[in-house]
Amino acid sequence: MGAGNIDIIEKISDISQKVRKLNSYYAKKVEKTEHIGIDNNEILVLSLLIKNKDTALNMKQISEMTGVHPSILSGVLKELEFKKKYVERWRDQTDLRALYVKLTKEGIEAIQGYKSLTEEIFLKILSRLSEEEREFISKAADMFNEKTGKILQELEKKEQLENKSD
Repeated sequence: MGAGNIDIIEKISDISQKVRKLNSYYAKKVEKTEHIGIDNNEILVLSLLIKNKDTALNMKQISEMTGVHPSILSGVLKELEFKKKYVERWRDQTDLRALYVKLTKEGIEAIQGYKSLTEEIFLKILSRLSEEEREFISKAADMFNEKTGKILQELEKKEQLENKSD
């Protein structure tokens, strides 16, 4: 791997760390508002559920789509259901092993509140960029998203094949 690639990796890692810090900052800010506070795993789950609000997702799907391990996800969902009342869970009548999850009204309000706060900081950043810079970043983000999506698909396909051979 060339020195240029290492530089790019370090830059992406730096951006990722800053985004995580921004998420933590806004999670704390949400905590100080009327919402009860949302940690990073809860943000992942609630964001996924609101993106898929018209589709029932089960625990396995949520775990796979968020990357949150099933044992951790179970605790996250208990917190979101029983303490915060942000989600409801129910069993599928045809397969009692399958546990489905959906957002409650409070959950929708919480994740929308969080998202509006995070949009605030990104709008501040974007307002400091020229139109040309915003277009460049948008194209680079699209390309990076497309390439990482393809890699994830390849890894998931490989994992499925390995699981079938077990």
